[in-house]
Amino acid sequence: MMKCSRAYYVLGLGLLAVLVLLAKMKLSDFAMFDLQTRDGLIQRSLDPLLHYKREGDTQCRLVAITVVIRPFHSSFQIRTQIRRVQDLSYDPLYDGTIEAVGESVKWGEPIVDTVSRGLVEEMGLSSDTKYVVLGAEGGMISTSSSDRNDPMFSLSAPYIYVQALQEPQPWCGLGFVALVPELMPATSGDEEVGESRWWDTAELLIKLEDQNQRRQFMSFHYPVFLRVAQDLSNGLLQKRLQAFEEVSANTQ
Repeated sequence: MMKCSRAYYVLGLGLLAVLVLLAKMKLSDFAMFDLQTRDGLIQRSLDPLLHYKREGDTQCRLVAITVVIRPFHSSFQIRTQIRRVQDLSYDPLYDGTIEAVGESVKWGEPIVDTVSRGLVEEMGLSSDTKYVVLGAEGGMISTSSSDRNDPMFSLSAPYIYVQALQEPQPWCGLGFVALVPELMPATSGDEEVGESRWWDTAELLIKLEDQNQRRQFMSFHYPVFLRVAQDLSNGLLQKRLQAFEEVSANTQ
C-alpha cells in the first residue's frame, strides 16, 4: 500500500511538472506541421492536442494582375469588371468591388501564361484573338547541367509591383497591360466575374483619383489601374507600346 501511494505521489509530481511546462509554452510551440488551404484554415497537429486556428496564409501568394485596354478612336479605353467572391472566408472585404483580371500563379507556370489564362477564364478571350502584353518581356533561362534541371522564368521590364500588407490574404503581384483589338467587347468569362465595361481613360482616372470613389476598387488591383490610367493620360504608355511594336517588328 505504501509503495502504491509513493507511486501515485511521483506520478502526481510528474503531471504537475508537465502542466507547469505547458503553462509556460505557447500552444503553437507544439505544432508538428501546418496544412494551409485556400480559405486560410490551418490545421495544426499537436502532441497530444489537436488545434484549429482561422488565419490567412503565412507566405506570399503570387498573382498576375492584368489591366485590359483597347484602341478607341484616337485614344484608349480601359476595361473593368465587378469582383464576385465565391468564398467569403478567403476574401470578406472586396466582393462587389471594381477589379482587373487577376489570377494566382500555379506552381511551374510562367507568370505570362497566368496572364493568358486569366484573359481566357475571366474575360472569355478566344485562343485565336491577337493581343499584346506589356510587362511580359523576358523568357526562360537556366543554368542546367547534366546533374541539375532548374528552368527559371525572368522578366526584363516588369510594369508594376503590388503587395498587400494586411488582410485578407498575403497577395503580391506583378501588374501587366494587355492591348486587345479595337472592337473587342467587354465580355465576362466565369462566375467570379460580374458586370464588365469599357471606360474612357479620362473618366476612369477621375474616379481613381477621387478620395471617395476610389473606395469602390479592389485595393490590391487599384495601383495597377491608377498607373495605367495615368500613363495613358500623359502619353507614357503609348510610347512604350510603340517601342514594343518596333522591337517586335525587328525581331520577326
